[in-house]
Amino acid sequence: MAKTRPIIPESATPIDKLKITINKGGVITEVDAIHAGWAEPREYVPFSWPPDEPVEQAGWLAGVELLIEDLHWLLRRPYHRFWSQVVYDLALAECLSTTLETLPRPHELALLPASPAVRQAVQQVALLVLKLALRMATYKESKENQLSPALFAQLVYDNYLWDMARLMDLCAVYSVSNCQLLSRQLESLFTHQPAYVQDLQLTVLELPQLLGRVEERVAGTELGKSLSWTELWDVVQYVTDLATSLDAFLRVYPAGSVPFRETGVLVRIASFYDTVIPRLWRRLEAETQAEVPPPAEVRRHLLLCRAALISVVRRALEYCCLEPLREEQTATEAVGRNRERLLDCGERYLEVMTECLAEQHFMADYHLQHPVNEDVLTVRQGCPDLYPFTERRGGGRWWGGPYTALYTGYG
Repeated sequence: MAKTRPIIPESATPIDKLKITINKGGVITEVDAIHAGWAEPREYVPFSWPPDEPVEQAGWLAGVELLIEDLHWLLRRPYHRFWSQVVYDLALAECLSTTLETLPRPHELALLPASPAVRQAVQQVALLVLKLALRMATYKESKENQLSPALFAQLVYDNYLWDMARLMDLCAVYSVSNCQLLSRQLESLFTHQPAYVQDLQLTVLELPQLLGRVEERVAGTELGKSLSWTELWDVVQYVTDLATSLDAFLRVYPAGSVPFRETGVLVRIASFYDTVIPRLWRRLEAETQAEVPPPAEVRRHLLLCRAALISVVRRALEYCCLEPLREEQTATEAVGRNRERLLDCGERYLEVMTECLAEQHFMADYHLQHPVNEDVLTVRQGCPDLYPFTERRGGGRWWGGPYTALYTGYG
């Protein structure tokens, strides 16, 4: 349909309910506003990590320039052509997935080559991909350019424009710099397409299996000493990427914490932390001859991994348990379902933390960042009925003072 003269009616009606009149060689026809005919065949240069060698960077920059041109072209497309392109252009979907997977996360920016041209090109691609992602997650751009919410939900889900992997990557790349903007988009997606809620639950249920694979690789060794330096770096990168992606997702979309709490994954994360992190840390401390990657870089990633795993648990507990207790009236003043909900928040918090008590390394690090005694006070104030349990357990305070002295590193 490239050589046609479309006549688009000016209307506030969603474009999925419109027909566009086409005059092709004197023949007048009407075509749906979202149609495969509006999509143009196009080849995209996928984004790749920039090479370190200067002699290779020129070729890389040339490829990135082509990608930047493609992204500008796509963003300039009229509304009906844009949506037709993203729905029917499978090459675009593959390019977007590859680019989101490859773009540097905030903690990886230091690993980019020092070349100003390379760094500027990466920044430009990241900005254009963000604009593209936001346009693909918005059903209404203006009064004239909008989709009906129902069709928007169907298009993005049935055509795999967004799945949990892409949403996680999107949050991992942009949550630090554009958290509020992404929050609105994800809330819109989850509100208009409830199937994403189910997909998130399935994703969370797969986490124990992913963590178990890492445990099998690390925990069977004697404090991780049999891992080579390269293997250690691979494991640290993988776990850091996983932990920071989960943390970024919950930062952007706090409501996503619910399945983490409901499925018992929070306790599983604490168990994983206690099993794997000390072994990786001791293997790092035992290394004396490694040069690539530098031990300082491995240490930086491992510290970030520790912080992110703790943050995932904290964000879930905050959203599901502690925030409702802080914001609502006390359970004794509440009545009916509201009182039951607040009591459930307090009980859920105590249940998770009680199960985590056995994971001493995790609890030591968690308590340093988020003092458990302060949280227990929040529970006691919000749920006075739980006061006897939160005050004493086994002859001592439930939150166990010794944790303040446990953390001195893992050496």
